[in-house]
Amino acid sequence: MLKLQLARKPTANEDHEESLTIMEWAGFDLTYMFQYSERPGTKAARKFKDDVSESIKSEGLYEMIKIIYLRLLIVTCVKLNDRI
Repeated sequence: MLKLQLARKPTANEDHEESLTIMEWAGFDLTYMFQYSERPGTKAARKFKDDVSESIKSEGLYEMIKIIYLRLLIVTCVKLNDRI
């Protein structure tokens, strides 16, 4: 079992692209993904302003979901092909 936790604020496109690359490389077929949200009371919430628009957050999550769905499609096709 491989676990990768990406708990970063989607501030820079380079960081997001790196996250997508890691997801593709790892080949996950099960993930739990959530849109970035600030956790009140944490040091990060006190120190950093949440200045990322909701549309950017949603788009970033959607891009990650697309990677996982493509992976699931590939895995399903391979398994179905093995049964034929």
